[in-house]
Amino acid sequence: MFFEVKENVFVSWQYIKACPKILIFRQNYLKIQGQNDYFMNHLPSTLPCLIFFFLLLGFKACVNETPAKQETALKIEADTLSTPPSKVENPLQPYPDFLQNLQTKRQKHLEIGNKDSLKYLFFQFIHKDVPAYWTGTKWDFNGITRTPKEGKIACGYFITNTLTDFGLEIPRFKLAQAPSSEMIEALCVNIQKPVNFEGLVSYLERQENETVFIVGLDFHTGYITKASNDEIYFIHSNYIGREGVVKERVGESVALKASGFYMIGILNGHQKNPNVHLTE
Repeated sequence: MFFEVKENVFVSWQYIKACPKILIFRQNYLKIQGQNDYFMNHLPSTLPCLIFFFLLLGFKACVNETPAKQETALKIEADTLSTPPSKVENPLQPYPDFLQNLQTKRQKHLEIGNKDSLKYLFFQFIHKDVPAYWTGTKWDFNGITRTPKEGKIACGYFITNTLTDFGLEIPRFKLAQAPSSEMIEALCVNIQKPVNFEGLVSYLERQENETVFIVGLDFHTGYITKASNDEIYFIHSNYIGREGVVKERVGESVALKASGFYMIGILNGHQKNPNVHLTE
């Protein structure tokens, strides 16, 4: 048997019998309606049972909470936990202004004669600045644009144009149009020819961090950078799907894995040609 105390809320009759003072209180109160002092006189003796009674009501209300409400609450909590904090990035300054500031920094490093700091400046330029500005610039076999995201850029010109932007004096057109092996032989040291993709990765893993490489493939070329955390990236103007400039992990690059030829050399070492030496 149940005793209805509130709409859609029932309390077992056994709970009511467990506190007979509640029934006595109700009967007496009905008999002497209008006598306001009765409630105050009998409140201390009935208070424990009243507390128990209302606790039962609260418990029943919690049990009757709909699954839909519980699911909604959990979803809100999950969305809150999975939403990353907002990230505010400073907008890039115009590319010509950036290059002007870069040349000022480079000139200071040259005047000081600190080869290590200049080498690091070059690594940061290839590893971070070039992708920041050039990513999204479309590929074309005849692309020669000098302005990021305007026009199109071929893989060879992507390398020679950005090296020239850093301030290196190189035969930009000749190297861009030549086979990648000629570019690597002209600009790099410690040149290797891994037999396959696994050999290329093994070679890169043995090299120092904060190093820039040029890699030559069957019909393609690009930069490879090895960061301070041992992560290795391929930065290139991707011909696949005419995607254009992209920075991707070496292990995820379709262009690298698809090649049947590999040639690689270190670019920010001591170049053989003094005209492209980073410290001259």
